[in-house]
Amino acid sequence: MSHVFKLEQDYDLEILHVKYEEFLGNPVENIKSILNEINLSFTEEEIKMAVGDINPNRKYAFLSDKNLVKIYENIKED
Repeated sequence: MSHVFKLEQDYDLEILHVKYEEFLGNPVENIKSILNEINLSFTEEEIKMAVGDINPNRKYAFLSDKNLVKIYENIKED
């Protein structure tokens, strides 16, 4: 993943970084941020309806899977 950050810096790119755990923790604000970045607008009600099924308790569900933990350990520094 660090190559993404290097490309962003080398080419002066504006990339919106969204961490999965942070997204699950505050999906409404994250969706608003994403929509703002791509110049789309939806009502608060539409956004809340879209994220209604998101379960914030899934933030660290991957910890029960050894293979996913290995992937996480490889990318967590980025």
